[in-house]
Amino acid sequence: MKMKKIIFTSVIAILLAITLIPSTCNASSSVLGKAGVSERTEGNWKKLSTKKQIEIKKNIPKKYRGTWYAWNVLANRKERIRIDARSFQYAYRNKNGRYVVLDQYSGNRLATWKTKYNHLSVNYILKTKKNNQYKIFEENFTLSRTKKGVRITLPSSWIEMINHNTHVTFRKKLKRPAMVKNNMTKEFLSKKTLISRYFKSKDVYYMMSFNKKMTHMLFNSQSIWSNSGPDIGNDVADLSAGGDSSGYGVIEKVTFKGNRVTLIVLAPASMVKTYYKIQLERISKQYIVVTKIEKGQNSFNGNKVNRTPSLFGIRFVPTGIYKN
Repeated sequence: MKMKKIIFTSVIAILLAITLIPSTCNASSSVLGKAGVSERTEGNWKKLSTKKQIEIKKNIPKKYRGTWYAWNVLANRKERIRIDARSFQYAYRNKNGRYVVLDQYSGNRLATWKTKYNHLSVNYILKTKKNNQYKIFEENFTLSRTKKGVRITLPSSWIEMINHNTHVTFRKKLKRPAMVKNNMTKEFLSKKTLISRYFKSKDVYYMMSFNKKMTHMLFNSQSIWSNSGPDIGNDVADLSAGGDSSGYGVIEKVTFKGNRVTLIVLAPASMVKTYYKIQLERISKQYIVVTKIEKGQNSFNGNKVNRTPSLFGIRFVPTGIYKN
């Protein structure tokens, strides 16, 4: 009899644990980005007026609600926002076709108010204290309703990490921009600093720039969160100037053909003569991609020319793009 009571008590405990686990997870995921972009560890204290305190508790207006889509050209992926009366979610679709949440505000900590331009500011409250003081999470989104859809102003810290546009228009139906192949020119490359998106798995993004005469290339790998430096491949380590603006790699040969340019670069970080062959393809007015170079017996001046597999398929865009 005692044994039966013990077994019965154990089963009840297990069932209660199973019941409680989903609710705990849901409570956590309702305020945290699953992709780890928004850690929600910092914020700024703000004193809100009585009028604004009433406003932050109101539902999001109906004109913003629904599911809206956009195409992120830099990351080459589909993204969406879901807006309900008391929730705002920003997510992207991964290679498996599943959506990964980057940021999500919901529940009683969701705060929205109108800006001076009559737009809607979506915020997250970290803490509250006396005297109408609210600690607001430093990353927030500003929404404006247009004829095309919902226009979003992204948090400043997202510009290099996520999209590199300050404004993105989300539509009811996805509008994927056509990749028109513009000719690759010296003028296009020599006037801009090119930047890749942020790769969370390696805590790295890349920067690339050229001098006006296309005789030198400056390449840098930058870390965002880690103090130990980014996780990069040997080929990228050889090319990287390590933050030294004078550490240009010498471009030994450059060939323009259509929308592509092929470079043979002497690695600045190598103690011996190490050459790399890099091919850039211009896929639109602003965006370029590092194309794959097949393995082969490449040589230059009697030295072996290496490939850059760590960069294959990575897209770059000039810094300072603010249109979409």
